[in-house]
Amino acid sequence: MNLVSIQAALRDTEAVVIGASAGAVASLTQILPPLPPDYPLAILIAVHVPSGKNSRIAMLFQSQCCLTVKEAEESAADAYGRALLAIILAGANQDGAHGIRAVC
Repeated sequence: MNLVSIQAALRDTEAVVIGASAGAVASLTQILPPLPPDYPLAILIAVHVPSGKNSRIAMLFQSQCCLTVKEAEESAADAYGRALLAIILAGANQDGAHGIRAVC
């Protein structure tokens, strides 16, 4: 993908979806806090949390960001359809690649 095609994709984008494992929370703390409160796109984050564990990620980022942070009430695909830009913070496996194909 080149810069022109990325800019064209962003023109029709309403939301950015970032998929990550729980280990990517450190990376997210570098991405989210600098964003201004009037950032023009919705940012949706899907973090894999082990079964049976409560996630406190929304609470963590609400205290670090100027953006409103809350847990999802519906899927990104249902809320935004094809107006999404998906980013996967992946580790060693290909789970993220399979997930992005399912969204797109």
